[in-house]
Amino acid sequence: MELFRIIQEMLSNARKHGWASLVKIAFDGQDQLLRIQIQENGRGFDPAPGAGTRVIVEAQPGAHHV
Repeated sequence: MELFRIIQEMLSNARKHGWASLVKIAFDGQDQLLRIQIQENGRGFDPAPGAGTRVIVEAQPGAHHV
């Protein structure tokens, strides 16, 4: 459920703030790792120095960390 909400928020931000008209989502699973890549054609932004643009979600059976 947490992963769904993260993707939902990223899509919402691409639409609201980036004015994207196209969003591509790619899923790649390997062993126990799931990589999700989201690309969009929005206007972009300049992140503050040291600010990350990655989200890492770790999940183990019975435990979820965001």
